[in-house]
Amino acid sequence: MKVDPILPIWLMAILCVGLLVLKRKGIVPFIRQIVIVLLLFAINLRIMIPDQNHVIKEPKIDAYVLFVLDDTLSMLADDMPDDKTRLECAVEDCNYIVEKLGGSSFGIISFNNQAQILTPYTNDPSHIKSMLKTVTPLEEHYAQGSSFNLTQDLIVEQVDVVREKEDTNVYVFFISDGENNKDEKIHSFAEVGEHIDGGAVLGYGTTKGGNMTIKTKTASGIREDIVLDSNGKKAVSKLDADNLKDIADQMQVEYVNMKESSDVDNVINGILDNVKVTQQERTEVAYLETYYYFLPPLIVLLLWDFVHYKRKV
Repeated sequence: MKVDPILPIWLMAILCVGLLVLKRKGIVPFIRQIVIVLLLFAINLRIMIPDQNHVIKEPKIDAYVLFVLDDTLSMLADDMPDDKTRLECAVEDCNYIVEKLGGSSFGIISFNNQAQILTPYTNDPSHIKSMLKTVTPLEEHYAQGSSFNLTQDLIVEQVDVVREKEDTNVYVFFISDGENNKDEKIHSFAEVGEHIDGGAVLGYGTTKGGNMTIKTKTASGIREDIVLDSNGKKAVSKLDADNLKDIADQMQVEYVNMKESSDVDNVINGILDNVKVTQQERTEVAYLETYYYFLPPLIVLLLWDFVHYKRKV
């Protein structure tokens, strides 16, 4: 059994308590009121019971895909289509790749001041999408810029994790705006290219650039703070395509300037042409809705309540 509430349980509980506070006069009307409230609460819970198992056939792709995602402040720049931030578009594009290469195993590395494994490889697409939602740049106070040089060893390490277990294909999508605001020379990604079977470097942003806004949840709502430069003016972040092209050349993969998800289709199709795709079966439990069992008694009680008070008018 599981529940999938229509309204949050806490909110529905408050509403139900509010309905009970308006106590009816008389024992029978008050009992009827309690039962109505309980039925409303039960319907809102959307209680579902296991029905039967369904066998689902889906593709199994002999490939591991590693996302290396830049989550520095510059990825909050708003110079993408529809005024979206670079990070918002990058997450959407990662989800798109997950859907197109469904059946593969996916992992995520994020990098800012440091590089870290956000999630190890998994073939559960819902888990990957959930983890992508959690990617948030460091607060301005802690942010120190992109550390490209912390990623190479970790990428190779995560590729070797796969190689040690099985003989398969490993692809890397390096995702960034290329802005190297630490003023350090970016070390070569040639070793990464020697360990992988392909992938792409995906570039986000424009040469004109965009401003960055940090959104923070507060008790009164969402506070928006514009990132300022050292002169107190709105900071502008610009795409550095040259850095990304150099990384792509060293990795021996394609550089793609991303404006929409389909821009990466050629890379995805190239991967599908070079991997083994088979069918696998997965058993999934189907659930039966039960809310309609509570509707008839609720309707009867509401009609009874209506007639009762209609007569008293």
